[in-house]
Formats: sequence, C-alpha cells, structure tokens
Amino acid sequence: IGLPQGLEVLKIFKAYRHGTSILDDFDFYEEKENTRCARKGINADSLHEARLSYFGTDDLKSMGDIEANMESLNLHEPWD
Repeated sequence: IGLPQGLEVLKIFKAYRHGTSILDDFDFYEEKENTRCARKGINADSLHEARLSYFGTDDLKSMGDIEANMESLNLHEPWD
C-alpha cells in the first residue's frame, strides 16, 4: 500500500465511532465456546486445560512476570 492509501485507512479507523470494545467481545466468545462445548458434551474447563498442556503456559508466566514488575514499580492500582 502506498502512503496516501495508508493514510486514508488510518483516517477511517480514527473517524470510526464504535459502540463496543474488543474487551466486550471476550464474554461473547467465551459464552459461545461454552455453548459449543456443551452441545458436543465437552467440559470447557478440561478443554482449556488440554490447550494449556499442548501449547504451554509460557505466555501466562510472562503475563505474571509483567504484573509482578508493574506492582513492584507501583504503576497500577491493585485489583483487590
């Protein structure tokens, strides 16, 4: 894409007025996954555990490290 076309795309994204955020979609897709699992007779929790064992938990560990670093630097308020 050339610069003029790229700038036009950015203008469209900037001007777009949305009613929801990507975070709103998580609940929708979580419920959809649970419904699909229930229909197939699969326990959604065991499916999640199977995915973690297959793909690993490195991303989750990294996220924990990030949260610990943020807490140590006092960059955010605790959620509790």
